[in-house]
Amino acid sequence: MIDIYYMFECDVVSLEPISENHPFWNGFLSFQSSLIPMGYEDSKKLEEIIEPLAKRFILNNLKNWKFWHPLGSVLKKKTELIASQHLESSVFLLQTCNNLFVLRTCMKFFIERIKDEDLEAQFEAQSESSENVNQRFELLFQSLIDTILDIPLSSYKLIMSSPKAMALIRSLLTRFMDRMEMTERNESGSLVVGIASGVFNMFSSAFYDSSAQESSDKKVTKTPLADFSLLLLLVLVNQCTPAMMGNTEEIESKYKNPFRSALFRLRGIQGDSNEALSEDVKEEQFDFAKLFKSIWSTLDSDESTLLLYLLLHQNDCFRIHVLASSDMDLLVIPLLKTLYRAPTKTSGNHHINHHVYMSLIILLILSEDDLFNTSVHETMIKNIEWYSERSLTDISLGGTLILVVIRTIQFNMLKMRDKYLHTNCLAALANMSSQFRRLHSYVCQRIISMFETLAKKHGRIMSSVQYADDESEVSIHVDDESIGDTMADAEVLEEVLKMILEIINSCLVHQIKNNPNLIYTLLYKRDLFAPFASHPSFQDLTQNIQTVINYFGSKLDQTQEKKGTALTVDEKLIKFPDLKFKYVEEEKTRRFFYSLYMESYYGKTLLESSIYNSFTSKRVIIVK
Repeated sequence: MIDIYYMFECDVVSLEPISENHPFWNGFLSFQSSLIPMGYEDSKKLEEIIEPLAKRFILNNLKNWKFWHPLGSVLKKKTELIASQHLESSVFLLQTCNNLFVLRTCMKFFIERIKDEDLEAQFEAQSESSENVNQRFELLFQSLIDTILDIPLSSYKLIMSSPKAMALIRSLLTRFMDRMEMTERNESGSLVVGIASGVFNMFSSAFYDSSAQESSDKKVTKTPLADFSLLLLLVLVNQCTPAMMGNTEEIESKYKNPFRSALFRLRGIQGDSNEALSEDVKEEQFDFAKLFKSIWSTLDSDESTLLLYLLLHQNDCFRIHVLASSDMDLLVIPLLKTLYRAPTKTSGNHHINHHVYMSLIILLILSEDDLFNTSVHETMIKNIEWYSERSLTDISLGGTLILVVIRTIQFNMLKMRDKYLHTNCLAALANMSSQFRRLHSYVCQRIISMFETLAKKHGRIMSSVQYADDESEVSIHVDDESIGDTMADAEVLEEVLKMILEIINSCLVHQIKNNPNLIYTLLYKRDLFAPFASHPSFQDLTQNIQTVINYFGSKLDQTQEKKGTALTVDEKLIKFPDLKFKYVEEEKTRRFFYSLYMESYYGKTLLESSIYNSFTSKRVIIVK
């Protein structure tokens, strides 16, 4: 690290110009790759050391333009780099790796410390090249993308003739799925493969501290390349979206993000032979089975959850593949764990809240499909160790989902008081309600218990409002604001209670024969619903419940055969419209997710979060 500092100070930062062909550059770029920091702490330390030099470099570069050499090398030598793989030119690969490191260090400092126009000035400075600043920006990003695509990490090489956007998306997803672990510095093997892998280790591992303890702010990971590939993909597909650019037809037609389009055009591999398929169709085919496995196995991370959301919401082919999967529990259980553990982690941690929102929205999207709603009740789970309220054996995946969502609703009503959260929870349950089958007795108890708890709270609020009405006029004016808040709480609770009654109604109308435990629970809690039968806001919704309670209650003391009973009462129930809620990505939701993409990116890289707003609003680069 000291050697790098010395070379910067003596020659690179000085005012004395150095021509592009001067032997100095070969020596400067031939330092040992072991000097490149491979961890978060080392990278931060290097930045602190070279900061005074970097400031001098920014000023002097406008006069001698030494920045052109690392930049020009990336632009000019891509073809030579690819050829050197076959020539085993270790020196050339070493210099390229070091050159990329110098370029990355300079660019990072530029982006964080200087204004847009000053950044352009660093590119506009006089050089032997005739390209203008726009061409240099475009060529730089094009060359970096080509490097990602064309330089293999192992003996495997992905060969495609597709446009750059599709090729890059496929390459990033492939690296995410491969989850290649970062190589050790002294790892034996092919020198060329080692140095080529070092290029990517240099980029990725600098954002993670492989030697850090678990208490570190940066999460320790063994697969930084996979993680950063996913981060880059999320950033690329969320640039130039309609939500960012204004949501007008003119904007949508003018600004099209090819990376976003490529991700959403991906389709699964169909059959063993694809000879008859066009080249466009072939390039869109992707291994959805492997991608799905990679996603559900890493759903504890925000990035994988965000990718899953994007694909389920925007890629019909992937959504169909997921819904047809026989391993739905592998996807749903990690989402339920996130929701279940939120109450113990949420205090003061908005990151956990965001993960809860994303997981819940994914469940809502899944619940829009009848096949999903049916299959979750056919999938049985033997033991759920992470559910601590009660030991559950032989419960369906659907029953587990209901329990966790109910717990989330009750926690939200008690602590977070977020209308958006419980609305989505109830919408997911409502979508599933017509397919509730063979509900576990504990699940039925929790459904009715949730209604009972919220009903009591609603009753207390209404009593306090009635008490305020009985007070004097002076007292009313003094507490006018608090009464308004109380009434707002009462209205929210009333809507939640109505929705719960609609969910129970839907289950009774469509699945009463398959839910004896729900009938038993209603009979046991029959007194709970009596006050609502005469309430104008609830009487229509409680009519079916009262019918079931009265009918089966009258049969309890009878000893005759019960056969055909459920069918008879089924005919007496009032039919309500099916409960169907569809997730819609609104303007605020788009901004919410975009902020999550960028927050995740800045949270796991060395870029300072203070440049977030200016960077995302001013620099949008699309390479076609």
